[in-house]
Amino acid sequence: MKKKNRILCYGLLVLIGVFLWGCGEDEAETETTWYIPSDQSPTSITFSEENQKFLSENGQIIMDLTHDAQEQVLSFIADTAWTIQIFSEYNIPTRTSSLSSHYNDWLIVEIDNENAEMEQKGSFLEIKGEGSDKAYNIHFKLSENSEKEMRGIGFNLSSYYTENGVLYSGSYNGYIQQSIPLFEDYNISISYAGKTERPKAKHDISQMVSEANWIHIITLPNQDYRPYYKVEANNTGEERRARILCKTTGFGVDSLTIIQSGIKVEKQINVTTAGTLSDLIPFEEKYKITDLTLAGELNNDDIRYIREMAGIDYAGQGTEGVLANLNMAEVNMTSSPEFSGSKLVSIILPDSTRSLTTHAFDNCYSLSSVFMPNQIYTLDNYAFKNCFSLSTIELPSELTDIGQDCFSGCFNLQSLIIPNKVTTIDDGAFQDCTKLTELTLPSELQNMGEYIFARCTNLKALHCKATEPPLCDGELGIEEAATLYIPKGTLVKYKDAAIWKNFKNTIEE
Repeated sequence: MKKKNRILCYGLLVLIGVFLWGCGEDEAETETTWYIPSDQSPTSITFSEENQKFLSENGQIIMDLTHDAQEQVLSFIADTAWTIQIFSEYNIPTRTSSLSSHYNDWLIVEIDNENAEMEQKGSFLEIKGEGSDKAYNIHFKLSENSEKEMRGIGFNLSSYYTENGVLYSGSYNGYIQQSIPLFEDYNISISYAGKTERPKAKHDISQMVSEANWIHIITLPNQDYRPYYKVEANNTGEERRARILCKTTGFGVDSLTIIQSGIKVEKQINVTTAGTLSDLIPFEEKYKITDLTLAGELNNDDIRYIREMAGIDYAGQGTEGVLANLNMAEVNMTSSPEFSGSKLVSIILPDSTRSLTTHAFDNCYSLSSVFMPNQIYTLDNYAFKNCFSLSTIELPSELTDIGQDCFSGCFNLQSLIIPNKVTTIDDGAFQDCTKLTELTLPSELQNMGEYIFARCTNLKALHCKATEPPLCDGELGIEEAATLYIPKGTLVKYKDAAIWKNFKNTIEE
């Protein structure tokens, strides 16, 4: 066979490492495309196109596998003689033959080319082959990993030849690692209305990849690295499924299957006696209703029942509820409803509501639409904190007080009009609202807390209509980057006022 003169080194082509999705499913046969290495590759090895995705920048072949049973194939053509040495972290072979080796109960190695030889050598398995234009396919068959530790397989693939008395060789080091089970439930059922949440995993998820364009991966700015997935509404009328691959740091990769219904389940109820909603919605219907319209009298017992229908109980534990859209416009109740942490996507609040309680909707990650009656006077502390599906919200015209961290973490909030009657905005009310670019403060505003706009990195224009500078408890968080616009004839007042004088750019308008 004609030897190829190539510059020998251990650097590989720069290729993007991706996660392995294969789980042993049957696939249609496709023509193999062979990857031709450059002059910077080890001698005489060419990999299949499928294997290219496992080549890393630092000269390794890295295969991250999910915990379930599967088979992975290392496929290549070698121009010259080659050897691969394979070892597992357990190193206890129990059976060998000329074409396969069985490591413990979880790993079988096979090769399907008659030109190869396989031999067990102490703690590792060695396979040798001669140069050939026929592909060598080494099959790694792994059983399901139900243990508490990851499994690891290491190998070294080298090729070599002599020319004019000189030995030329090159090698690839690599490993296969199989994850431990990361989830208790691998099938996540979601209503047609969609949902945004973090996967419930045994270890922190650091990265996610979705195989469907209707599932979006979200990483929050200014917060920890753990991502969320957002499932769009399904208006097809048909069930749909897709997988999300999840990666941890130190515990491997695993995949979830999202199963989204395409069916809307609606119900309308008039509650004549407060506290009887559970009698009107029997248990067998409780966790199936997606759209609920209520009228009549409700109390806190009824709100508890609705919370459970919307995916969370009062102890903060998840339920099987799928309620997404709630219309309470014609409900009469004196207390403020509280749906913190629920799966609600939209809500119409009762006309009788006069204030929103502390934590009313905080951590409602899926909430994208809220209708409030104009007679609400107070939005209490944390009312909409971390509602990061909210892109716009209309505030009540009679509103006077916006509480501490009220909209903190609403990083998708882009449009907001603060009503003219608002007199107080408390600490951190809009911090981490990174998509706000411009905001107007009303003429009646008198008191402001500190760090109201902390980490609002895109807020470049703040219009304050008050002719008397509002009193501030501390810095607002945007004095360096934003331009302050104030009423004509008030520049001297603002330049003398604490906090307001710290704005680098102030313009009368």
